[in-house]
Amino acid sequence: MPVKHSIVLAVRTVPLSLLLMLSAGTGCQSLELPGAALADSLNAPVAGPPATDAFSSPRSTERREALAWWSQAPANASRAALPDAALSLQRDPDPRVRAEFAAAVIRSSHNDAVPMVLSMLEDQEIQVRLAAIAALGTLRPDHPQRQRACDALLARLQEQSGHGEKIRAAAAGALAQLGQWDDVRPCLDDPSWRVRLAVAQQLSTAPHDALPTDIAARLANDQHPAVQRQLIDAVAAWPAAEAVPLWLSALESDVFQTRVAAHGHLSKLWPAAAEFPFDARSAVEREAALAALNARWEQEGATIIAAAQQAQAQVAHATSQPGNTRPAATHWTSATANNAAQIQASSKPGSAQSTNTNTTSNSTTMPAGVSEANSGSAASSAEQEGAASAMMPVSYQPPVPAISPETLSKLRMLLRTMQNRSVDQRQQQDWALQLGNLGDDLLPALEALHRERVPIPEFVYQEVLPEQSVVFRSLADLSSPTVDVRRRAAVALRAASQAQPLSLLAMNRLCTVAEAEKDALVWQTLVDVAGTSGTGDGAVQATDRFWQLALEHPQSEVRRRACEQVGRLRRVRLASSLAKLGDDTDSHVARAAARALGQLGPQADTAALEKMLASRDRSVRVEAAASLCKAGMHAGEAAISRLSYDPDPQVRMQVAEVIGELSDEQFIPILIRFLDDARSVQRAALLALPKIAGRDIAATATAANGTPPTIAEQVAAWKSWDNERRLAAGADEPATSTETAEAPEKTQLRIVQ
Repeated sequence: MPVKHSIVLAVRTVPLSLLLMLSAGTGCQSLELPGAALADSLNAPVAGPPATDAFSSPRSTERREALAWWSQAPANASRAALPDAALSLQRDPDPRVRAEFAAAVIRSSHNDAVPMVLSMLEDQEIQVRLAAIAALGTLRPDHPQRQRACDALLARLQEQSGHGEKIRAAAAGALAQLGQWDDVRPCLDDPSWRVRLAVAQQLSTAPHDALPTDIAARLANDQHPAVQRQLIDAVAAWPAAEAVPLWLSALESDVFQTRVAAHGHLSKLWPAAAEFPFDARSAVEREAALAALNARWEQEGATIIAAAQQAQAQVAHATSQPGNTRPAATHWTSATANNAAQIQASSKPGSAQSTNTNTTSNSTTMPAGVSEANSGSAASSAEQEGAASAMMPVSYQPPVPAISPETLSKLRMLLRTMQNRSVDQRQQQDWALQLGNLGDDLLPALEALHRERVPIPEFVYQEVLPEQSVVFRSLADLSSPTVDVRRRAAVALRAASQAQPLSLLAMNRLCTVAEAEKDALVWQTLVDVAGTSGTGDGAVQATDRFWQLALEHPQSEVRRRACEQVGRLRRVRLASSLAKLGDDTDSHVARAAARALGQLGPQADTAALEKMLASRDRSVRVEAAASLCKAGMHAGEAAISRLSYDPDPQVRMQVAEVIGELSDEQFIPILIRFLDDARSVQRAALLALPKIAGRDIAATATAANGTPPTIAEQVAAWKSWDNERRLAAGADEPATSTETAEAPEKTQLRIVQ
């Protein structure tokens, strides 16, 4: 599946409220997918709105999923107002549902959406307040109550008590997202660097015809390195004419990491900048080199800017053609940027050679939509592509090239030297420079040596690799003593893993940093990271240790999510660990463990599942019975039959749901009996029957005027279908309505027996 579509699908599976709350630093804002292609993907046909009874479901997960039809909708998608049945979720006991409601009601364009979300700004839970603020930041420019929302957000910039710092940061980000840059300017003097960071993160969203260059200039000189780095990355989405002066200014910084980030962006656009000695210790040397670089930019800048604009226009034109998409991001490497500065020359050495290269090699660098007939202009295309590559985010990784034995041998010797020598700061800088000289070969070479079990020093993970990849930058930040930094790093890592599964080296590093992690929110996000990388080569070989840690985590939500992912990935070797969770004190974890065991297929631990049939929690029994049915065990079928007579309607409703998942015709009589049960059980049966029958029989009861059938009409249609089915099969006399009506009494009798 192309990276573009993988990202779209991944984003669709995450509640918008969570994306809005935690989008800071994820790298998602820099994906720069083609506008038209992204719109087509996001506007692809989606399922219809959920049934209104989903909003009153006893399961908070189902209530959240019902709201997600609105909250996860594309910004330009048409969505009807939330039904009245959903409005009570504004006061749902689960704060996660309330947080999802804020995003859903704003996206649904409900007439009272803004007043409802404004009232949620006073919620007791901080996550709800943050979700409400983030939701207000997504209001359309023409919304009639936009100014009222802006005024409320502006008031939140004065928040000091409690979670004041988080509230101010969220409000600043929302105002910036709304384009209220005049209201955001006072935030530049906020004592909290996180507030200033929130403003810097939104600079990439500013329209090109109204760029807040004065705000960017202030943030470029911010006292906190994290704000400086975020500013440098954010303006990569700006036109080169505005971005380059900011990057040149950042080269004056006394902070080494700031100079490295600015140098990386600038050298991709303008190869001449690669000569700047960003690692020079002498400030005088750097000042002299920067003065020369500024003078050279005045001479060559116009040509470089024109090349970048031309390349971007070509890519935009190619992707706008039917059937064409942007070239894979992994094909846009810094190596192609070396030709950008040569556009000013009428003839260049090697042009003929590049023109005569075969079509296969050209296809890996030329934008999609360029036909083979255009191979004569390969050199020009490569130059334009190289200029545009500066606009590509650093999160994109190049394809793994073939590494020469000489390079591997040299790197192996260097790593051994690092292990055997004492380290000082000067030696580390020298090693970092040597590793950096390997360029795009460094990461694949380290991957190859890691597979050979060559030890990689901690210094490489902390100081070198973060400058090579957003994945390792996030992994390095996971070692921060500040929990907010680690949480943002985890979210950024999840975004990167959704675009491309983590490598073996990255997965092993993730296991190492996860062992020391104590925060439950970070762990929950890391579980998602390992889950999205479940099909990658690194995950298959490296995640058993990670999943073992997750399944033993003290926080129940982490254990539950780990069970879900282990089951989905079918990690058979962890079956014994799943079996132990059958006695978990949290019933949600035990249910997830039972379900996961059923997903393992023939390798499922049926003995553990049979033990779960005696669980004190009847919902765990239902999941265990369903898993036994999946494993082909008759004990599961008998347990399903027994549980269908449970006096608790919630248990019977769960039985109907798992029967729908099993899609086994032998359970049809149970569902037919459920049609005369409590309303919640009845609805669950009506949803399960089409999954077994293969079609919705009740749909034939639709009136001539198109009116949907009532519940009673649906029940009658399914009962008639069942009678015909049994007669056609030569079964016994169909059950009468009297027998069905006596089901509650039979239920009590069978339970007594």
